[in-house]
Amino acid sequence: MSSRRKKTTPAGAAVLPSLALLLHALRGEVIALELESGALVRGTLVESDAAMNILVERVEFRDPQGVTSRAAMMQIRARQVYFFSLPADWDVDAELALQVRQHVTGAAEGL
Repeated sequence: MSSRRKKTTPAGAAVLPSLALLLHALRGEVIALELESGALVRGTLVESDAAMNILVERVEFRDPQGVTSRAAMMQIRARQVYFFSLPADWDVDAELALQVRQHVTGAAEGL
């Protein structure tokens, strides 16, 4: 028998502002990513998950040697992302507050 105890938290208690929530809030926005390989990716964020895996469309990809290519869609694993940039006119505080409210409300409705 395992001595490990299952962690329980009140609804919404685990929903804190995080990079995953921030990235999720960027759906529909054009984002720029630098990958661990040094490649650059720019495209419209379609979806991201809690692990920060990313799906972008209308992609412009520039490899580390500077060769540019385009793709309709690209899936990027979180561990490949070195950093991502936010749109300059994006209100981070307002978007994070909205995401937290939506997640807390969703968790409370699921009870």
